[in-house]
Amino acid sequence: MASLRLSRRALLQALGPALASGVAACGDYPGLPHTPGSRLYPARPSVYPGQVLSLHVSSAAPEFRVDFYRQGLTSELLLQSDWQPGIQVPMGRPDQAFDYPAYDIPLPDSLPPGVYVARLVEGDGGAPRAVQSPAVQAGKAEALFVVRTPAQSGRSILYKLPLATYHAYNFTGGGSLYHVAKHPRSGEPFFDLRQRPDGSGAPVGTKVTLLRPGGGAGGDCWHQEFDAYDPSSPRNTFAHWDAPFIAWLEQNGYSLDYCVDLDVHREPDLLASYRLLLCAGHDEYWSEQQRAHTEQYLASGGNVGFFGGNTCWWRVHYDDDDTALVCDKRGRRSSPDQWYRVRPEDTLTGVSYRHGGSWWRSRRSALGYTVQHADHWVYEGTQLSDGDVFGQDQAQPLIGYECDGAPFTRAADGTATATSDPGVGTPAGFLILGVAELGNEWPTKLGQGATMGAFSVPGGGTVFNAATIDWVKLLDRDAAVAQITRNVLDRLR
Repeated sequence: MASLRLSRRALLQALGPALASGVAACGDYPGLPHTPGSRLYPARPSVYPGQVLSLHVSSAAPEFRVDFYRQGLTSELLLQSDWQPGIQVPMGRPDQAFDYPAYDIPLPDSLPPGVYVARLVEGDGGAPRAVQSPAVQAGKAEALFVVRTPAQSGRSILYKLPLATYHAYNFTGGGSLYHVAKHPRSGEPFFDLRQRPDGSGAPVGTKVTLLRPGGGAGGDCWHQEFDAYDPSSPRNTFAHWDAPFIAWLEQNGYSLDYCVDLDVHREPDLLASYRLLLCAGHDEYWSEQQRAHTEQYLASGGNVGFFGGNTCWWRVHYDDDDTALVCDKRGRRSSPDQWYRVRPEDTLTGVSYRHGGSWWRSRRSALGYTVQHADHWVYEGTQLSDGDVFGQDQAQPLIGYECDGAPFTRAADGTATATSDPGVGTPAGFLILGVAELGNEWPTKLGQGATMGAFSVPGGGTVFNAATIDWVKLLDRDAAVAQITRNVLDRLR
């Protein structure tokens, strides 16, 4: 069993304010929405076997331990810590590191690569408490991290988690890149999360910290993250899209390495040893460096499979030694952090949300893709013909809740061909393989609809884009969705 080591300095820093103030349940922000109980977050979102994982923990329980589960085909318990004394500290601001006490966990050299969830168990006298706190019961005493594989692992597929998007929607502490909690009486926001020009060169815009609970698991969520089709998990958490895709991949025999988008941002050569990069679900927030490194990878012959939607929509900047995100959503029209205004994201992905649309808050019209170019390798083994429709599932529609598209015109036979327009950014070779036109009943109709497709770039790299967020939700429901996914993986890995 792994032992946790709390540094003496961290212990003194944590106990001082706690003893002086008695530790209010919500820190210095009475009235802020809060679930009482233990919370935690990792100092770094990805580590290697044999390294030390530092977890920051706040707990009012006399003792706690941490159980570590690898998230693959199943959720498998692989590591468990010793019992440690709990220390409760106030909640922090959403734009500043929460500064919970740090506990160090040495990871075994033999720990397999994968996505892990650290789950805290509250205890007393060396045994779990009979009744855990509301935060534990609500699944908020969890932290997500990735165990990576050293370079040249021999695996050809790299699965990237959208950490920036997880944190953009993370509401822990009362704020996200979308909204801020307000005082129940005055209606005024609790915080001003705007980072303004100060002459230091720090990025300008709304700021949130990565050093707080959340980031894929254990966070507080905006009420609009409820999914009418799958209420078992909130949107924009690991459990909603990434976990089921990873389970399906491992069930179907695919061997993967894992990382988070911050790793791609920081390491220019990370992708070089892989044949295929996978991005799924909602991968909305991309930094300049992450995009540049991905485009360099494609130009060198690497391949990318986008099995999601609303991809690369906002440009994000890392701050505070890569422990915070900043995105300027209110900038002047000439310089906000929206990729299509800076450099259209279509040139990377083939499609864009601004040519698609969304249906967020309720059950939606059940749309699937109408097949064209059925002789393409993407459709091998599906038995589909031109004009067939797949994914039109009333219980879980393929198209939505956000979908991307390429502007297109139709030939006399009805075949949709992408518009080649430098102002749009659609690559000249983008081949539309499936079309789902959005009707006027869609609440957000930004373009013609969703367009699944593929293209190659100079240098030999190939991009496949499913162009809808809920693609992975149909892997176990629709044989065509599953077979197309296998074809992409088998062809490009």
